[in-house]
Parts: sequence; structure tokens; C-alpha cells
Amino acid sequence: MDIRRSVAISSKAIALVVVVILVVAAGAYLAYRDSVVPASKTTLSLESAPNAYDAPIYYGLQQGLFANQGLNVTLESGKETAGTIANVASGSVEFGLADTPGMIFALANANITNVRIVAILYQENFYAVFYNKATISSVSDLEGKSGALNDPSISTLTPLFDLFARTNGLNVSSINLQYSTSSLFTYLVAQGKVDFTTNKIHNLPAVQAVAKENGIQIGAFLLSKYGLDTYGEALLTTTTWGELRR
Repeated sequence: MDIRRSVAISSKAIALVVVVILVVAAGAYLAYRDSVVPASKTTLSLESAPNAYDAPIYYGLQQGLFANQGLNVTLESGKETAGTIANVASGSVEFGLADTPGMIFALANANITNVRIVAILYQENFYAVFYNKATISSVSDLEGKSGALNDPSISTLTPLFDLFARTNGLNVSSINLQYSTSSLFTYLVAQGKVDFTTNKIHNLPAVQAVAKENGIQIGAFLLSKYGLDTYGEALLTTTTWGELRR
């Protein structure tokens, strides 16, 4: 994926976020116009800490795009997809951003039935395998190599990697995997401590910069190009809010 292209797509996504929140909030206002809390006051939870693809949303907020539509929007940092879904389901936030593969895994492992997708912001997921070019040149080269993945209890990317490996005919048991709860696990490949790791493609330049200092060249396999052609980030709300827009 061309990172510049992904940023350009993000500028269109912010317009979609504004429109969807406006429609749903307007419906809520009509249904609850006598409520003490105005429906136009809305909290949007990001998927995690602010990322590159969240920049257009912050820019739109700064430029008054939400306010111009009568929306008083507050942004909150999320706690990955599972945490964002839990916050939406509990009603602590009205809307949340989460990746669709992560949402599928999270809902499959949690008793949550009141969350729905109201808009798909990206038609392609951002997940990728970052690899050391000195030891890997093709997906099949991952066999027999070492990799670092995030702990599966806090990230849906780990089970996605397993699905990616099996989809591409890899013998997962031949891969020496280590798991980490640190947000810095991605940089292990840049330090030459493992042959590959996983992350979202917008983090590639930062990893490559660290790797360059260590004389290492980093490449990337986009999962969407190797059998996992799923949607990317989606806008979520509860089924109650979602029904109000009908």
C-alpha cells in the first residue's frame, strides 16, 4: 500500500465519519429531544493511541467540520479493538473506530451482541509482516525463521498472522515465535533480534528508520495481498443508536 495514498483516502474517511455521526446523532435527537443530555454531544473512541490514519479526524475537529454540523465531538484514545468494542457496548462512548478483522475475533470471544458497524472507512486492512531482507525475500522464507508477535490476549493481529500463514501453506510449527506485551515489540526486527514481526503498514517508515541505523533493510508483506483481503477500519455504535437512524 502506498502510504501517501492511504493518507489521501483518510481525508475522504473523515467526511464519512462526519456524515454518519451526524445522521445517527440527529436520529437520536428526534427520538430523545426531551433528554437532559443533548444528542449532539458525542464521544468517539479511536482504536488505540492516535495513529497516522487518525490525523484527518483530528484535523477535521480542529477545523470545525464536526461543529459546523452541530456536533460536539470528543475524541478518546482507544485500547485496541477489543477495548473499543467493550466501551461502545457498555455505552461509555457513543461511537468507536475498530478494524473489522479484529472486531470479528473480539465478538467471537466475548458475549457482546449490541454492537453494529454503521460505516466501513477503509476497503483494505493495514496489517503487514515486516521482515529482514537479509534473511527473507518471499513469504515461503518465513518457515524456519524467528518472529515476534504481540500477545494474543491484547491483539487480534496474532491470530490473523496464524491465518495468514496457513492460507499461504506455511508450516506454523516450523516458525520460532515469541510473544510480547510491549508496544515496542515491532522494533525487534529492526534491531536484528528476530527475522520478522507484524504491525500496521503506516508504522513501516519508523521501523525502517531504526533498522537503517543498524544496517538492516526492512520489507513488508501486506496481508491483504496474500489471501486476507478484508475490510479495514470501521465505525461502530450500539444497536440502539444504530436503529435510531432508520
